[in-house]
Amino acid sequence: RAGRAQLSYRQLNEQANCLAHHLIDLGVRPDQRVAICVERGLSMVIGLLAILKAG
Repeated sequence: RAGRAQLSYRQLNEQANCLAHHLIDLGVRPDQRVAICVERGLSMVIGLLAILKAG
């Protein structure tokens, strides 16, 4: 839960997986640096988890 927005663990996992697959499609590989620039909140959590999942 971030502010008023909230996600279940299942929704968090689904959104992070979707973004992770997109990052992989863009060429992100293990041990590659990926920058993230978002305000604190659900987008940050989803983005960080997706980056970890991508490699």
